[in-house]
Amino acid sequence: MNFRYTLDKGSKKFTCPDCHKNTLVKYLDNETNNYLPEDFGRCDRETNCGYHQAPPTGTKAFLINYTAVKDISGKAVEISTNTAVYIIPKSTILEQLENSFYIAEWFMKKNNIPNLGCESKIFNTENVEFVNTFTVSEPKPEALPTYHSLELVEKSFLVQTQNNFIDFLKTIFTENEVKTAVQNYLIGTSKHYKGAVVFWQIDQFENVRAGKIMQYNPTTGKRSKTTDGKPLMNWTHSVLKLKDFNLKQCLFGLHLLNKNQNHTIAIVESEKTAVEMSVFVPDYNWLATGSKSGFKFDYLKPIIEYEIIAFPDKGEFEYWNKKATELNKQGFKISVSELMENTTFPIGTDLADIYKNLKLKSTKSLMSDKK
Repeated sequence: MNFRYTLDKGSKKFTCPDCHKNTLVKYLDNETNNYLPEDFGRCDRETNCGYHQAPPTGTKAFLINYTAVKDISGKAVEISTNTAVYIIPKSTILEQLENSFYIAEWFMKKNNIPNLGCESKIFNTENVEFVNTFTVSEPKPEALPTYHSLELVEKSFLVQTQNNFIDFLKTIFTENEVKTAVQNYLIGTSKHYKGAVVFWQIDQFENVRAGKIMQYNPTTGKRSKTTDGKPLMNWTHSVLKLKDFNLKQCLFGLHLLNKNQNHTIAIVESEKTAVEMSVFVPDYNWLATGSKSGFKFDYLKPIIEYEIIAFPDKGEFEYWNKKATELNKQGFKISVSELMENTTFPIGTDLADIYKNLKLKSTKSLMSDKK
């Protein structure tokens, strides 16, 4: 019989967690050929110490959130998630929580059910008899988002005080280029921080979902931070103290699709990068997720019918590429560029940083090889 985890047969020893002697033989994962964490192993001092921690055995399961579950037969249930509907055999459901199931890993892999970022744990199914009982749950009405008024956007757009972000743009682009970018993205100004910018999230129906207030250094273009290293950032609804405001974000720049419907969509992480790239390479609709985790179904759903190229920051390719693979199974057409990974720039560098560094303003030199 082949076991996944076995004690290492080599001569290498580690420090025992109990007796602190260099006598611990670690368990080896035979699938990856890597050692398990220090806790899993056996001390050679069996008489004087006797430490032995074996890895868990049983069935690995992932926690999948659902919006509704319906009992469709004696052997299966139908669960609805935010992105899909699945038929799940009851025998593969190892635990039910309030709005989620632990589903056996083997079943999820066999049926291509995504589990990226899902919590997991091991169930000792060999020694415990699971009795699967299910509580039927109907979908809860989705709370409607709260919107800001377009008048508020216009008011921020007409503020005449200093805007550090716009001042920085003027150091790398012409006056007309900056004016066009500011008008396209409706970039506003806030007095909440001195020289702060407002990045408005306006959806495809021109509903104003949110206003993100941020402060930048007008010379370097870097985000300003507090003395304890936290970026200066806030939300318009928080600053205005709007009670019961239901924040439901969308992609930054989503409203531009109404203006340039024939342009391929390019997605980056930060709003700043999207604005800068719209000047460097105006032949694309540049949208931003606002964060690494914003590259997800809920945000991208309005652009599912478009050709999409994603440009993750340096070091984030693997995460975004894995997410794109899952999203493409749900109908998206996303390709993820490796352009940043193939550079010698440091982790965290974004696409606009390269253009600024090389002072390129052409679609030919970097964008010709999108992948």
